Amino acid sequence: FGAAGALLGFNLVKFIFIWIKIRMHPFTPAFIKVIMIGAAGWSIHLLLPKIDFVIGDILVRSALITIVFGSLTLWMKVSPEANEVVKAGMRTVGLGGH
Repeated sequence: FGAAGALLGFNLVKFIFIWIKIRMHPFTPAFIKVIMIGAAGWSIHLLLPKIDFVIGDILVRSALITIVFGSLTLWMKVSPEANEVVKAGMRTVGLGGH
């Protein structure tokens, strides 16, 4: 696995150390949601056909992945702060309720 395997092993050891010494679990359920959302974004990337025009390819992929990641992050309420910012922005432009 090379460098990626070494990094994974290092982070696993660090996780176990924190868990045993400090009695603190460094991950929350929100972390699992973010991993799942990231996997969805990665899947979109794999399913999209390549566009010959590189700049167009970058723009289309970036836009779609941002829309998927952002929408799922808000829908799954991973970050209450982000949801509040979006609600405030929607109220500012007249799209939100009370």
